[in-house]
Amino acid sequence: MSDRPLHEAALAVLSVVAVVILSSYLPIQESIRVYTPSLALLALTAILHLTGRLSTSMYRPPGRASVPMIASSVVGVVVTAQFTSYLVFQFLSPPETYLDSLRRLIPTTPQSLLLSAVMMWLVVAPAEESIFRGLVFGSLRAVMGFGKALALSSAVFALAHLDPWRIPPTLLVGLFTGLAYHRTGTLSSAIIVHGVNNTASLILSYLNL
Repeated sequence: MSDRPLHEAALAVLSVVAVVILSSYLPIQESIRVYTPSLALLALTAILHLTGRLSTSMYRPPGRASVPMIASSVVGVVVTAQFTSYLVFQFLSPPETYLDSLRRLIPTTPQSLLLSAVMMWLVVAPAEESIFRGLVFGSLRAVMGFGKALALSSAVFALAHLDPWRIPPTLLVGLFTGLAYHRTGTLSSAIIVHGVNNTASLILSYLNL
């Protein structure tokens, strides 16, 4: 068996991690910096499409038969990720400096909530799903099969956020979106699941729930 698929998978993982880490240290205003890694991943997605590594066919609209899978993934990820996040903040007590930085990112007006939601749907969810599910999970699945690829790509996704307090809920997002992509065969399903989860998180934060 050729080692090429394994090398491609390893290169995909290392490249994505490098892009995320480097972009997170750019000297940019904090309110904008939160989107910098996603913008970098979006640029990487465009390059991968231009070079033929990713295909637009990966984003075909999900069929009617995919609706139950998408709906169950949405419910599953919103409930488990939000509950896990609550447990982390309730019992692990992040430092106050960390909590202050999070508070500065919470939308405080309807306009900022709408803008954040738009960024989630147009930038964050498409970019992260294209790279972590389309590239990383897809490359790993070709080498090690569905189960191991789902677990490893979800772990990479969680660790790439560079936030230890968000690892558990982000890991769950990776698992549910990866499952939705695998079962429906289109990244659009994963983007929908990701977008709904992030929007729910924004709304709950805005309402201080």
